[in-house]
Amino acid sequence: MYLTEVLAVSPHVRVLHVAPERALQLYLSRLLGGSYVAADITPERYLRTNHVCCLDVTRLPFRSEAFDLILCNHVLEHVPRDLAAMGEIRRVLKKDGLSILQVPFALERERTLEAEPGDTAADCLRKFGQADHVRLYAKQDYIRRLARCGLRVEEFWAWRERPERAAYFDLDPLEPLFLCRPDA
Repeated sequence: MYLTEVLAVSPHVRVLHVAPERALQLYLSRLLGGSYVAADITPERYLRTNHVCCLDVTRLPFRSEAFDLILCNHVLEHVPRDLAAMGEIRRVLKKDGLSILQVPFALERERTLEAEPGDTAADCLRKFGQADHVRLYAKQDYIRRLARCGLRVEEFWAWRERPERAAYFDLDPLEPLFLCRPDA
């Protein structure tokens, strides 16, 4: 909804999509063709792996300011060095670009809960609700981390801005889009 109805992504936009969601990947690859890059640290988990390149989000193999739009949904909670990933996203994002960086977060927490050295998958499952997560962000702490990496955050609340469309898409009323733009 946001990409098509608010942002109006057009075929000339260069997009990096980290850990691409299948439906969104199909839509964007058809719309953008060669200006769309889908990538994951484990591309073999995708049915059509030749369409997903292998990369580590903490060391992106692209020149600085290479992308107009970066999508990274529910990835950073898996990345031990999240600040490195945020910094790399900032580096490859154009000065007038936009990144949408979604993570699970806890509204009631003031501090992000991090995995500790030696935590097992069972420990992570208990702490974060998923065995392969390494943190549960506190919302305001997440925004501060992004700011430390040179990203200015604006929240888009679909239920406030476009309630009919939010209902149509059955969007979570407690989850904003984190729209991140480079600091000037």
